[in-house]
Amino acid sequence: MTLNQILKELEVIAQSHKQIETFAFGDFHEINTSGDIRYPLMWAFYDGVVINEGVQHVIFILVFCDVV
Repeated sequence: MTLNQILKELEVIAQSHKQIETFAFGDFHEINTSGDIRYPLMWAFYDGVVINEGVQHVIFILVFCDVV
């Protein structure tokens, strides 16, 4: 899968979830500049790739935020 395909899958998961209002992708410091955010928020950021025995593992960190 490409990076864009993985992000699309994560977006579909977020949109299908009854509680998540916003899905976004990027560096964590970009959260404040990403436009209109409605909480709860699912934020994904890319953390690199590990190749082990010919298998490529793409690493994402998922952050879930809400207002309390």
